[in-house]
Amino acid sequence: MPRYMLRRKFFHPGSDILVKKISQLKPDEVSQIITFFSSFDFLADKKTERKKLSESLANQISGITPQEADQIFDLIFDVLENLNREEFDENVVVDSLSIEDFVEENKKTLISLIREIHKGTNYYDMVKISSYKSTGPDILQAFDWAVDFRGVFKKGYKSDENIVEYEPKIEDLVPMVILEFVGSTPFHISTFQVDEEDLDKLINQLVAAQKQLIEMKKTWEEKNA
Repeated sequence: MPRYMLRRKFFHPGSDILVKKISQLKPDEVSQIITFFSSFDFLADKKTERKKLSESLANQISGITPQEADQIFDLIFDVLENLNREEFDENVVVDSLSIEDFVEENKKTLISLIREIHKGTNYYDMVKISSYKSTGPDILQAFDWAVDFRGVFKKGYKSDENIVEYEPKIEDLVPMVILEFVGSTPFHISTFQVDEEDLDKLINQLVAAQKQLIEMKKTWEEKNA
């Protein structure tokens, strides 16, 4: 039984097989994992960036598919979450990856891999920043849109009218954009519709906010250089 309360939120079916496969990698292939992991943007964690890194890693290591390469990132995230930032504990690595019964050479390969990543990664700093970002107002988790038409009818229907006699006639079609924002709070979905003019205003305001953010970041970096 593990000696610690361990988190395994990223574990996939077949993870045990993947861990064994990693333990049998050559030293230069292990180095490739360390290199790719150090270039990962922990704050962004964008699907496109991660997919690109996973495909590149799979091309560097024989016998590893892009899907397995992507899972390697998750396995390492799990172990890092279980480890203390200030202290590296081999026992935590062994328990996190369930490698108690591995042959000593393969066990050492995995421990060495995690030790090097633990020593050089900015993962813990990024997690700390991320935790501050998650406080306060709801966080935008997803965004989607659709283009639609709204019909302009010559005459609307009134509740006291005879529905049999009501014959709607369309005079015009107005193009609209439907915007959907998904927040981090469960089931928090907001939907809006805007016309072309309001969409232009929204885009301009977002670009203005982006410019202000870039300027603020630049000023902060100059003051702390």
